Amino acid sequence: MAFDFTKSLQAMQRRKFGDDLVKGDLFENFSGKTSDSILYVSEAMEPVSKSYTENTYKQCDRVIEQLKNNISGKHSGLEFEYQGSVPLNVHIKQHSDIDLLVATGRYHVVIPPLPVLSPYSGDAKNDMVQLREDIVKTIETQFPAVNIDDDGGKAVAIDGGSLNRKIDLVPVSWVHNTDSYAKTDLTSRGIRLYDKKANKYIQNFPFLHIAKCDGKDRTVGGKYKMLVRYIKNIIKDSEDIHISSYDAAGLIYIQSNFELIACDFNPVALSASCESFLFRLLNDDSQMENAMVPNGTRKLFGLEYLDRREVLKLYMVVKEINLAVAASYNHMLFADKNNFERLFRDAS
Repeated sequence: MAFDFTKSLQAMQRRKFGDDLVKGDLFENFSGKTSDSILYVSEAMEPVSKSYTENTYKQCDRVIEQLKNNISGKHSGLEFEYQGSVPLNVHIKQHSDIDLLVATGRYHVVIPPLPVLSPYSGDAKNDMVQLREDIVKTIETQFPAVNIDDDGGKAVAIDGGSLNRKIDLVPVSWVHNTDSYAKTDLTSRGIRLYDKKANKYIQNFPFLHIAKCDGKDRTVGGKYKMLVRYIKNIIKDSEDIHISSYDAAGLIYIQSNFELIACDFNPVALSASCESFLFRLLNDDSQMENAMVPNGTRKLFGLEYLDRREVLKLYMVVKEINLAVAASYNHMLFADKNNFERLFRDAS
């Protein structure tokens, strides 16, 4: 099925701006003056407005305050941090879901050779279950109109009522290694959560993921995050491409820094570089086999992870988009191109 630019552009505008009258500068200045394909590509790469993102954090602050006031006595030393697309600034929705980590202060996990100086005598699994139950009770009491979904294995999802954002509350314990212990910098610190559905612990390093992605983005002048947002919007609008947000960030992470640095700072050139990268990747079995996620904790491709067939679907859509965009861009007046690229740089 051909990619519907008009329908997809409208859907993206609703995701990014809701019912607000104020749209992106590129849309406001070039709607009706250039094709929907060019508008789609450019808007898909731009970040969600800072004011919308700040409001997401404000909603989390309300929840944090209530959790501190109501369960800190029972769960001493609670700490709160964020993970995922919002702190990385690659989210694509005005009302983006956000992961709020609720870390117990009762114990932490250590990775050898870091020694266990004071073995925990409690029941770690029961502590996680109890923390989750107390989170749910607090939300039920303090936010009575909020919808609570406690069926997920890893998190308690809340939205509605007085909250205008969906928040996933994730009970975790800290995981320390020789690089993170006794340091306030979170980069090397890990988390361990209890998946109640699978009845197992899951360990990850979300802050290292963010740090690695931020580092790449700085190195390539902001182009990395543009392309992550771009393919996430394509995945959302295509509906039949199944790539998670985490794997989308990992996929663009393995694109060559040299290629991104050399690429012109305009959406048409960036989309073309994305197509070239995906084509080479799909024809390089060795790179696909050895590719790792940004924090190095697992391979990018695998039976339960990123599927080569989904990357092929993404490539075909990007290729289709580029064919339409190139034709439209070539017909733009020189002055309009300069103005368009200036607005794109300013919005990025």
